[in-house]
Amino acid sequence: MNTGLKVWLWIVFVINIISGVMMIPLMLIQPLLIVSLIAEVLIIVGAGLILFAQKKVGFYLMIACAAIGLVINIFGGVGVVKSIISAVLCPLITYLFMQKDWDSFR
Repeated sequence: MNTGLKVWLWIVFVINIISGVMMIPLMLIQPLLIVSLIAEVLIIVGAGLILFAQKKVGFYLMIACAAIGLVINIFGGVGVVKSIISAVLCPLITYLFMQKDWDSFR
């Protein structure tokens, strides 16, 4: 696993933990955020699977969560273009870092 991928996954890991913690009190106001929180947790699990276990399933989990996030953002009133960009960006960057070493992941 290359250094760029490790740094990127740590960034994803930390940012999603912070985002998830900040989302907990907001769930009292907007219950739909429970789905977003579950997606955040699954992204953290996915990043952890790639980072610590070097498993491709973590990448696929991140893609699934990005798709869930896309739907939540669109139904939540976030613009479609912004939603698509945010859903594509994280998995795309992760893939670009992973592609060189793709065969080394299980």
